[in-house]
Amino acid sequence: MRRHIILISFAPALLLGCKKSTEISCGETTPSFSTAVNPVVQKNCTSCHGGTNPAGRISLADYNSIYNNRNEVRSIVAGGNHENVSMGSNDINTVCCWIDAGAPNN
Repeated sequence: MRRHIILISFAPALLLGCKKSTEISCGETTPSFSTAVNPVVQKNCTSCHGGTNPAGRISLADYNSIYNNRNEVRSIVAGGNHENVSMGSNDINTVCCWIDAGAPNN
């Protein structure tokens, strides 16, 4: 009986641990917005989240709009929670490390 209670108490943690995510590993250098982050966003995001009518009313067309939505961007990118985007681990790492460093306009 006691074994069943222990297993049941760990079940939610095990299920939550199965969520797709990418291990983020930042070096000492902050990725550059202009040469590293913006090209990733342009390649993966702006076809839907750019222009005059961005999907979900979330524009990622320029630095200010990306900065203003950085928390949502990081959550979606790091968690692999976007059904229309399949970013590679290097791109995910670049965007997340830039946001973790304060999302500088560098």
